[in-house]
Amino acid sequence: MCDIRLFRSARIDFETAHVLWEKPYNDEMILNNAAYHLQQAVEKVLKGALECIGIGREM
Repeated sequence: MCDIRLFRSARIDFETAHVLWEKPYNDEMILNNAAYHLQQAVEKVLKGALECIGIGREM
């Protein structure tokens, strides 16, 4: 079964990363947080895509 909630959550993570990236701060902590949210977005999209094609439900 394809769960759209993962894709929605990934979109929110992506938008959060974008907002953080656009801030005019030159702060490593802000950039690290943006990178974290990008990583989360990618992970959720991959997980959602794999679930949609039926991989990963055996576990």
